[in-house]
Amino acid sequence: MTNIKYIIGTGGALTRLPNRVEILKSAADDGRGLELYPGSDTQVLIDNHYIFASLGVLSKKYPEDALKLMKNSLNIK
Repeated sequence: MTNIKYIIGTGGALTRLPNRVEILKSAADDGRGLELYPGSDTQVLIDNHYIFASLGVLSKKYPEDALKLMKNSLNIK
């Protein structure tokens, strides 16, 4: 078993392809029993606004605002 709870897709293709979630889920489901592979219960999240790189810098001075933007981009309430 692994402790991976989320796979986050960010970057050009992973934020724009119509089947982006399925691509990432298929990667998680192909573990073939390897211990460190994400399990089938791992949730796939997409950086829909492609802003994660910027959020790292923003979080240094505005951590609460960066967290709000991150949750918004991932569609987390």
